[in-house]
Amino acid sequence: MNSKLHAVTDAKGRPIRMYLSAGQTSDYTGAAALVRSLPKAGVLLADRGYDANWFRNALTDMGIQPCIPSRKNRKVVIEHDAELYKKRHKIENTFARIKDWRRIATRYDRCADLFLSACALAAIVMFWLARRYGRIQQEIERLKAMDKALADVPDAQISLTDPDARAMATRARNSGMVGYNAQTAVDAETHLIVAHEVTNQGHDRDLPAPMAMAAKHALGRDYLHVLADKGYFSGREILACHEADVTTTVPRPETSGNRLKGMYVRADSPTRPGPMSIAARLARR
Repeated sequence: MNSKLHAVTDAKGRPIRMYLSAGQTSDYTGAAALVRSLPKAGVLLADRGYDANWFRNALTDMGIQPCIPSRKNRKVVIEHDAELYKKRHKIENTFARIKDWRRIATRYDRCADLFLSACALAAIVMFWLARRYGRIQQEIERLKAMDKALADVPDAQISLTDPDARAMATRARNSGMVGYNAQTAVDAETHLIVAHEVTNQGHDRDLPAPMAMAAKHALGRDYLHVLADKGYFSGREILACHEADVTTTVPRPETSGNRLKGMYVRADSPTRPGPMSIAARLARR
């Protein structure tokens, strides 16, 4: 006694439905069990063992065109597309690949349920997970290539949408905000923009001196007083502004979170030296 495996595959030969019957039964048994669970398709290819009028009519009612050779003992031969029928080798290849599993080829499982489960497991691993694993491998290779490209870029950033855009520094950690850094210098009297610049630099620490020089040149003044937030605090930039006769008022950022915890910070130290401008300290160094 043996068993017979009936399978329905897609156009690429990947199994979709399976049914196990006794080896001595006709193929009509498998056709009757699978016909109502067939997926939507335009054409169904099958060998002459499935040539039955009721099966052809059932396929036609479902909107599926049967491409099945007529049995040799059929009195009225029904024509089929011989060129299209050549693609039926894909399901034969499917059975050949499933039999690569020795457990299936030698029928280790005596119970029909266990044997059908083994066939389904083999089909899933070989035809579905293997293809997905291949795509995962391709994605891993793509990410490795991108990682290598990141090592060759000076700022370790690559924008896939805009090559010139860069990640901006924000309060939110790992915010992923990618764009440009627009800088403006506004006159305190007229409230008009006197200088502007667009850069892809992610922070503002290196921009006080260039923007102050541009504003000073636009206003035509020998002396300038600049107000900026703590994001522009940089000792080197403040010194550069001082040397160009530009006074800067920039709050010093607190990099420590101890004040929020109720603890003392360096600015609260009683042994801290008296106030001295950043420019004066750098000049003294």
